[in-house]
Amino acid sequence: MTTITDPEAMPSAGSTARSVTITTVTHWMGGAPFAGESTRTAEVFDPATGRITKRLALASPADT
Repeated sequence: MTTITDPEAMPSAGSTARSVTITTVTHWMGGAPFAGESTRTAEVFDPATGRITKRLALASPADT
């Protein structure tokens, strides 16, 4: 998992930023998760808020 700072949740001056945990969705093969060879990801957005809700691991040709 990755922790990022949500720019939409930036508090007023003098206080600290709120951290949000974004889950990375991995690949599945043979009924089990696996990381794969690629380090590329794509963000999934909530269309109502525009905020990132998850990250998807993108596959590479080596992952087949």
